[in-house]
Amino acid sequence: MRKKLPSQEINLRRVIKSNIDYKILNFFHNSPSSIDTARGISTWINEKREDTRKSLDKLAKFKILLSLKNRFVVGYSYTQDVNIVKKINRFLGNNKSNFNKLKE
Repeated sequence: MRKKLPSQEINLRRVIKSNIDYKILNFFHNSPSSIDTARGISTWINEKREDTRKSLDKLAKFKILLSLKNRFVVGYSYTQDVNIVKKINRFLGNNKSNFNKLKE
């Protein structure tokens, strides 16, 4: 039996549940080469830093984001997994109206 890759196991509807999750996903999808801290991302998406950090850590757990740690700071960047990016692209396209409702 073949072992499933992480990108095959992700159900984005179960992972992306909050407005902050959507904002972060959209931010990185539109700026895939960005690397930033929870503080910086919370500023970009206009959310509280601690709430943003929790969502970032959750998205990193599911390999949607990469968590880049050193002794002083944690940075986050977008996944490099092409299959996950394709799923995210479909997800954001199919859920644009839901995301717009959450933003209001």
